[in-house]
Amino acid sequence: KQVAAARSLFNAEGSALPRAPPAPSPANGVFADADFILSPDDNVCVSRMAMFSAEECAAVIAEAEAAALADGGWSTTRHKLHPAADMPLSRLPNTCKRLGEEMVASLGPLLSARYPSLLPDPLALLPVDAFIVKYATAVGQVELPMHRDGALLTVNIALNSFEEYVGGGTWVESSGRSVRAALGSVICHPSSVRHAGAPISDGTRYILVAFCISDLDVEHSRRFLGDGVALAKAGRVADARTCFQRSVAEDPSNQAAHYNLGNAQRAGGAFGKAAQSYKDALALDTPGPSMFADAYHGLAATQLAAGDAAASLATARLAMSLDEGLPTQQRSPAPRIAAGQATEALGDSDGAILLFDQALEMSRDSPSRADAHQARGRTLMGLGRLQESLEALDASLLAAPDTAQVHADRGVCLFEMERGKECLEAFDRSLRLQQDPEVAANAEQAAQYFGSK
Repeated sequence: KQVAAARSLFNAEGSALPRAPPAPSPANGVFADADFILSPDDNVCVSRMAMFSAEECAAVIAEAEAAALADGGWSTTRHKLHPAADMPLSRLPNTCKRLGEEMVASLGPLLSARYPSLLPDPLALLPVDAFIVKYATAVGQVELPMHRDGALLTVNIALNSFEEYVGGGTWVESSGRSVRAALGSVICHPSSVRHAGAPISDGTRYILVAFCISDLDVEHSRRFLGDGVALAKAGRVADARTCFQRSVAEDPSNQAAHYNLGNAQRAGGAFGKAAQSYKDALALDTPGPSMFADAYHGLAATQLAAGDAAASLATARLAMSLDEGLPTQQRSPAPRIAAGQATEALGDSDGAILLFDQALEMSRDSPSRADAHQARGRTLMGLGRLQESLEALDASLLAAPDTAQVHADRGVCLFEMERGKECLEAFDRSLRLQQDPEVAANAEQAAQYFGSK
């Protein structure tokens, strides 16, 4: 279904991939090394020629901003593991058509020339997800943490010039440097290359990103992973777990599949299996400051849920030690949140709050901010500091408004504060987002209590 949808979006001809010869660009149809800034150490290349003109880039930005205005802002929830302020090309018909043309004219031949083992046929290139990313303090997004993309090849087209922002670029882990493309030019690399969105310190940066596969060899692992994420979001954890297992079976090197399988196993109470899945995800990286921090967080959370707070704290501290040499904004908040939760379980609530505060400092522009506020709010509630707890939970919802558990926590806090109407509204909101027997029982108890007063 995903591939069919991609064909309908990016191919004006319908469901059949166009088989016309690529446009002769350059004249002889061959992309020589001179056309690229090559980086053999990290398998990344940057085109010297512009794929989009300055006028086309400006038109893309204008179309994206118009859609964001109509939608009430840029989306930050489409990519669960590494969310960004983005706008899907499904909302941008003119940009979608232009990218579909460029797939045949330039991008297919470019990627086939650079990565023939991955894309032997340039006409088989198909983007399964494409979107505009906006880096700016105004949208709460100035960088993106280290990650891999869940596709075959990744394309990144610069939509505005270096003069419009400070910093930025694609930070490549293996070479330890930032790669930048001129206006309209493209950075391309295998999706398995670990990279990050380098932070900007001023201005606004726009890029067009496309995650691509080969239409002749659909990646089953990625398909199962995508289906599993959708099922997990819908609350169908058992079905999601099956998809993640099939994703891992198709491609044992799919780090995100191992991580998501661990999440599904943990949600089902299979803590031993979850711990192993997180360890499998971590084993796919070489030790370093930017290992898969979310997997460490998951492993620590699993150990805590299994009753071993000491092991959970040790895991979180190990993850924290791996990025000690990095600037604060490049460190991952996830291990600090896990360390705080384990520290609280060991009886040190004040120490836990300090760790949550550290996580918040590191996640000023990250979705992890919601998790840190929630954890801090729950700890403050346990200390009886109810007003501070409520403020922390409200801050969590400001970052992630549709998190059912935070609304439930807020209901408990309001119950303790004797604010009946708001308490019942919070429980009702939580249950409308996600049915949970424990939350339903708390809501019924609160209704009986306030109804009798």
